[in-house]
Amino acid sequence: MKENGVSPDNFSYRICMNSCAARSDLSGVEKILEEMDNQPHISVDWITYSTVANIYIKAGLKERALVYLKKCEEKVTKDALGYNHLVSLYASLGNKEMMRLWGLAKAKCKKQVNRDYITMLGSLVKLGELEEAEKLLQEWESSCQCYDFRVPNVLLIGYCQKGLVEKAEAMLRDIVKKQKTATPNKNKGWRPKPTLISSILSWLADNGDAEDVEAFVSSLENKVPKDRELYHTLVKAYVRGGKQVNGLLESMKADKIDVDEETKTILSLRQQEC
Repeated sequence: MKENGVSPDNFSYRICMNSCAARSDLSGVEKILEEMDNQPHISVDWITYSTVANIYIKAGLKERALVYLKKCEEKVTKDALGYNHLVSLYASLGNKEMMRLWGLAKAKCKKQVNRDYITMLGSLVKLGELEEAEKLLQEWESSCQCYDFRVPNVLLIGYCQKGLVEKAEAMLRDIVKKQKTATPNKNKGWRPKPTLISSILSWLADNGDAEDVEAFVSSLENKVPKDRELYHTLVKAYVRGGKQVNGLLESMKADKIDVDEETKTILSLRQQEC
């Protein structure tokens, strides 16, 4: 570019920085940044400082990362996207400074949109601050005009990651219920992630009673397919509760799900209890 008389801009310099980072050439990153500082036509923006901070975070150099996060903050001013980047990067460091930045974003930016809440919720979940995440979700729910399921989904995933499957189950049922009253034609394609459903079904299979399982399965009607795992959860709950399973087995057959060895093992538990 320089040989052809083309002056690099912020974007071009960031590409070079990332190239150096890919080669673990951190001194090269610093040299590029120094060159940028000496260019009269270049004003180093928050995105560039954010890029450098992220490079140092990935390299495990937290103190160097913090230096550039401070520089990034000085450049952000009223840019909500910039605050989102800062919040995420501080969360990557396990640094609760993100709480202060969230407060600044709320004070300086006109309005927080769903993207902002998703970022902050994800950061709180990453730090294990689930109570704070719950409070933030309540704040969002009280102010949102259209229910965007991507927002509570962040906390839902957090519950499953922390093994709080009972909370996840209750929350998922609530999400599905709210979808029925959401603004028409919004989020019509939303589906709960299979891994979340699997975690909840696994917990219910071992802990839930038949009524709980039935209620959960019913709440997911038309949201997830009736597969073997779902039926096995119901069968386990029925067997544990002493309920007849013949109707369930007929439903399995109607849905073209054959009885396999796992099904037989579950059914054998009924005979052992008798």
